[in-house]
Amino acid sequence: MLGYFGIVGMGIYAVMIWRLFRASSWLIKFSPEPEYRRLGVIFCSIVVFTIFYNFIERILQIRGFSLYFWLFAGLVINAYNKHQHHRIE
Repeated sequence: MLGYFGIVGMGIYAVMIWRLFRASSWLIKFSPEPEYRRLGVIFCSIVVFTIFYNFIERILQIRGFSLYFWLFAGLVINAYNKHQHHRIE
């Protein structure tokens, strides 16, 4: 991956994955709704799988996996932002 993305691309990729993992782990710990906690568990599992499988091949270029990854990423970030917005008010 380093040869494909370069150092800057790998840094951006790592930050993106880390922030997605942090948002989903926040949902697991602090969300009052069990559906959002389950969503956090699902996405944490997907992120861990993605990190380890990236050593074998570029997993996010597989259409079937990429669809579910970005779908769950959007759901997690939406739920995270919703809870953060209600916490501020």
